[in-house]
Order: sequence, then C-alpha cells, then structure tokens
Amino acid sequence: MTRKDNAQQLFLTYNCAQATVGAFTDVLGMDEKTALRLTSGLGSGVGGTRLACGTFVGAALVLGSVYADESGSNKAFVSAKVREFAGSFAAKHGSLLCSDLLPRATANRDPSLSGRPCLRYVLDTVDLLTQMLGLDEVLAE
Repeated sequence: MTRKDNAQQLFLTYNCAQATVGAFTDVLGMDEKTALRLTSGLGSGVGGTRLACGTFVGAALVLGSVYADESGSNKAFVSAKVREFAGSFAAKHGSLLCSDLLPRATANRDPSLSGRPCLRYVLDTVDLLTQMLGLDEVLAE
C-alpha cells in the first residue's frame, strides 16, 4: 500500500488532517489511533472554522514531529520547513485557507478521485511531504 492509498482510505471516514497525519504514523512512531484522536479537531479549516486548511495543519504536525528536537532549540529550522511546505502548497493551490480551497475543490471536483472534494489536497500534501522527508511512497508491511 502506498502513503497516498492509505491517506485516501482514511479520508473516506476521517477528516483531511487525520488522513494526512495517518499516512505518516510509521515515521512519527505513533499508532494510528493516537494520530486520529490527536487530529480529530483539525478538519474543515480547524474545527470547522474554515481557517487554516486541515491538511496544511496536518503537514505542519508531521514536519514538527520529524524535525523538532526535544529542547526546542531548532524551532526556527522547523518553522522554515513548514514555510517551505506552505509555499509549495500555496503555489499549487492558491491558498492555505479552507474557505478559499473548499469552494474550488467542490466546483472542480475530479471524478477520478473518490471521496469528498478535498481529497486532492490531501493527496498532494502526502506527495509533497513524502518528497520533503525523502521517504519511500510505499509503506513497509
């Protein structure tokens, strides 16, 4: 199974942040149940507010979990990685705000992507994180 397959399967039931983080639990050293609980309030623009895109917030959590040290001394580096992701995502999709992204996803729904309209953002996020982290797309069995 690939990370994108895993994320797509999760997105059929869970929110965008949950699907994003859930695709990286192997890297995070976190079980899936914990990841899903941790991110349960982050979908639909964080708590349904339509503010920051949930998949972007999920990506920030993944990047922080991978790059942050326990002392917090490298938070500038972690922030730079999150900004790098944000720049790439916004360049491709035009925004980091759910209120901007959701109407576009709904209006331009890709019929080849089963599930809710924001699946394309989740899959793009998984691709970008996989590249940024230098990971294999295929999950270890």
